[in-house]
Amino acid sequence: MLFGGHVKADNLRRIAGVARFFIWIVLATAMVSALATIGWLVTYVTDTGSPLLLATASVTQVAMMLVFLLSVIPILIWIYRAHANLANAGLDGLRHSAGWAVASYFVPFANFVVPFGAMRELYNRSAGEPQEFGHISVGAVTSWWACQLGAVVVWIIVAVSALIDALPGVYLLTPFWARYAWTALMLALLAGSAWFLQRIVREVTEAQQSLVNVAATFD
Repeated sequence: MLFGGHVKADNLRRIAGVARFFIWIVLATAMVSALATIGWLVTYVTDTGSPLLLATASVTQVAMMLVFLLSVIPILIWIYRAHANLANAGLDGLRHSAGWAVASYFVPFANFVVPFGAMRELYNRSAGEPQEFGHISVGAVTSWWACQLGAVVVWIIVAVSALIDALPGVYLLTPFWARYAWTALMLALLAGSAWFLQRIVREVTEAQQSLVNVAATFD
């Protein structure tokens, strides 16, 4: 079914522009921080140690987290608006409402599964796929979610190791530099997640705009 007049494609495009702006900054700062961390590890292993690289890694990590927190708002608004467009277009068989697609990110355990399924449905149905193909595999969505979950898992490893080290009389057998290596991996995964997410935002927004244009042609 073609998108009708209730679909706010122009509004979605504006929101997408803001969301992608922040996503790109997250990607850039994550990559700079990852490269600085890796560079510092190299200098540490060679017994030279670069305070400048370590400071760069730390500052860019803080900047990335601040921008990431700011990006959450436009990204969630975009997710809500894009899902609402599907419902407003009268598409049959939608499994995820706009509200649940957003709220699922904050529900423990559900946030490991539901956002992935909702994004896959959003991508496929926006591309004009029928209900039967609403949940077929999408490379960009799968890559985004794999990077996202990978970053979360690595973050948990880093956080738990730091917590254990903070306990009196308890020591980990892992070398000092291992936590920095894990951090570099986490940052690289976050950058990968940002790369695929901005692509998803762009492609879904363009797909919905195209469907609106086609519908207008036949009005």
